[in-house]
Amino acid sequence: MVNDQHLTRLFRTKGVQQRLESGELLYEQGSEPQTVYYISDGRLALHRAGEDGSSILIAEKLSGDIVGESSALDGGLRTVSASATQSSEIMGMPSEEFRQELLADAGLCFEVAVGLARVLRSAT
Repeated sequence: MVNDQHLTRLFRTKGVQQRLESGELLYEQGSEPQTVYYISDGRLALHRAGEDGSSILIAEKLSGDIVGESSALDGGLRTVSASATQSSEIMGMPSEEFRQELLADAGLCFEVAVGLARVLRSAT
């Protein structure tokens, strides 16, 4: 989780609110990274397709977390799928606009970097 207040303010002023029902797919592995999402309430599962077609749970994201930021930053295709594990409220912001906000706000950029560092640390 990054700085909840900072991201909440950013996504409330610039984001578009969306509701997901439990089991609903937000984005699919291999898709273009057009949007970064902030979870205002709920829970999302990040999962990857296994070689046998099974779904492998990679991480769970909770209220206050962002998803889709890695692909938005490096421009690569999404490496995981994201779906709601319960009814969830999210706010989306176009990837390009998110990048521009990071360039304009060093504090936000730092908080996102800290969040990414935590993800990397937990994976090793």
